[in-house]
Amino acid sequence: FDLEDGLRQQVTCSVGFAAYPITQQHPTMFEWQTTVAIADTALYGAKNDQRDTWMGFTAISPGLDDHILQQIKQQPSLISKYGQLQRR
Repeated sequence: FDLEDGLRQQVTCSVGFAAYPITQQHPTMFEWQTTVAIADTALYGAKNDQRDTWMGFTAISPGLDDHILQQIKQQPSLISKYGQLQRR
C-alpha cells in the first residue's frame, strides 16, 4: 500500500479453513464451533509455516474410531494428526 508522505506498507494474508461437515462418517458429530476451532488450527499452521499462504482441513481420515473422534471434538488441535490437509 502506498501511504501519505511516500510511505509504503507491505501487507500479507494468511488464511485457515475447514470443511463443514469435516467427517462424512458422522456429519452431525462436530458442531460449527468445533469446525471454527479446526479452521483456527489451520490458520495458525499457515502463519507458522510461512506468511501469505493458506491451509485448510478438508476431511478427517476415514475409519477412525469414535474414541479418537471424541478426542478431536474435545481438543480440535488434534486435527493435525488425523485431518486431511491442503496448503499452498
